[in-house]
Amino acid sequence: MFWFIVILVGIGFVVYTYIGHLNAQEQSQAMLTSYNNISDFQPTRTIYGFNNGFIFAVDEERMKFLFIDKEGVVFQFYYDELIDCDLIEKCEAV
Repeated sequence: MFWFIVILVGIGFVVYTYIGHLNAQEQSQAMLTSYNNISDFQPTRTIYGFNNGFIFAVDEERMKFLFIDKEGVVFQFYYDELIDCDLIEKCEAV
């Protein structure tokens, strides 16, 4: 009986881990699709967040920042917007 429970818990853990891995791959794919489909942005520097949680890129020629979250939502900022603002709240310069 003990071994049955151990095997059942082990199988549950493997399934849970596999599902988490699939979700992470889907999020990564959504971010990369958004990143590759952006027009008027040529990144000169790109930073990938921990566990592909976000992408932060800089286009020095056009003076833009780009942030893509794990759902693939894209936020673009010009240098001037960030220099002139006091606070960034919900991806809007305040």
